[in-house]
Amino acid sequence: MKFKDTVIVVLAFALAVVSYLLGYRSGQLRDFELRAARARLNAHLILYDKAQRGDLQQVRSDLGLMLSGMTQTFAREFGAPEGTNAFAQRFARAQAISEQVEKTLVPASSIISELNKPDKK
Repeated sequence: MKFKDTVIVVLAFALAVVSYLLGYRSGQLRDFELRAARARLNAHLILYDKAQRGDLQQVRSDLGLMLSGMTQTFAREFGAPEGTNAFAQRFARAQAISEQVEKTLVPASSIISELNKPDKK
């Protein structure tokens, strides 16, 4: 009888630990999704405000940077889609825009090297 009780207690404890870990993991994922949704909402609100002011060049620049980041993330996570479906065609277009945006960016290494130069007096 004592052995059965011990087995039941151990199994109940193991079940509690597994339940806790699954709930913890779910909570972490939910928190990540919440922060990502807040960031997207903030970014879109800022773009909306810029469009309202008529600063379309800045909107285009910001959208290009966002599109470039999303394109790179998608390619890294899932690979570039192949085929002739609509999404593959849109992705190819997004990659072309991303490449144009990247050409206009200043490399971080050049900024750092400029900051490390001694002041000329």
